[in-house]
Amino acid sequence: MKQSNMLHKNIERISLNCAFLKCGILKTIVDITEKTLEDAILAFTMGEHEDALTILNRLSSENSNSVDVWRALAEVQLSIENLDEAESACKKAIDLQPEDLTSMVSLARILVKKGDKEGAESASAKARVLGWKEELAEEMD
Repeated sequence: MKQSNMLHKNIERISLNCAFLKCGILKTIVDITEKTLEDAILAFTMGEHEDALTILNRLSSENSNSVDVWRALAEVQLSIENLDEAESACKKAIDLQPEDLTSMVSLARILVKKGDKEGAESASAKARVLGWKEELAEEMD
């Protein structure tokens, strides 16, 4: 009985996929799910911010531990003036990697745009310290 139910569900899935394919819907779904961080960055560079956001939102839900994805999402959100979303994404990147200079600089830029002078000054100070740490580490190598 279980095998016939599984077979029936697979047949339903196949016919649904065929119907979607005829309409071009499945192709769109496949195209979106195969996009990578590099595709999102390219879309952003080409001015296709909505495409970049779609890709980055999917990537952030699939891999919530990727600092690079959260960093990119913050930058795209900042560029289209979604400041609260930009700050949230940037803080997620910082939570994942507190010593990330790039994220700290981005946070300072976001807070400046939001008019949060004290927050921006604090983030800038942290960024300076992180920059100095990176310089010292390079000198030691």
